[in-house]
Amino acid sequence: HKSTHIENLRNISRQIPSECDVFHANFERVAVAMSGAGGKIAIFELSKTGRLADGVIPCLVNGSSIMDFQWDPFDPRTLAVACDDGMIKLWKIPEGGLVESTNTPTQEFPAHSEKLYFIKFHPLAKNVLLTASYDLTMKLWDLTDLSEKICLLGHTDQIYSFCWSPCGKFCATVCKDGKLRIYNPRSSEQPVKEGIGAPVGSRGSRITYALDGEVLVVTGFDK
Repeated sequence: HKSTHIENLRNISRQIPSECDVFHANFERVAVAMSGAGGKIAIFELSKTGRLADGVIPCLVNGSSIMDFQWDPFDPRTLAVACDDGMIKLWKIPEGGLVESTNTPTQEFPAHSEKLYFIKFHPLAKNVLLTASYDLTMKLWDLTDLSEKICLLGHTDQIYSFCWSPCGKFCATVCKDGKLRIYNPRSSEQPVKEGIGAPVGSRGSRITYALDGEVLVVTGFDK
């Protein structure tokens, strides 16, 4: 129903990388990347519907270009943001929502020395975040002390997409080289399985587990 809509949303960024899903929502609020310098993300409360007022929309200002962002599945007020300088910024949204722009995250730390492709929270383990970088590594972080726990290797080309299995034990990636890779992070830093199975090309792909983790679904572009 129209009463549930948020209207007059404007200046949405068109510069977000293809590895990012452009916006991310939880059951309380939605984050949307905005255009302009500074890597801005607007936060909209789903309880405050209707037409947005004209004027400046309050934003989280990250200070550098945004590569990806995701809500913490265990805390609907915490948003993690990946930046093109390899930094991860953790933002805590105030009770009642964001009322003014801010450039001071709750926490931040350098995850990689190069740009980040994407970030993914673990679906079942609290305070576990995966980061994937242009350096072709993926790292698992413990956000309680911002420490690196595991570094996953084995990619030889751009990493397009990543997903956790429903049980949280395995994870999978799809890569520009057309390969799918499955990891068991607790047992090996290298893939436990890999093989050709993805569209080859530079237009991006997505991967997700389905049917209770029995199959992988891959989408993309080819000829």
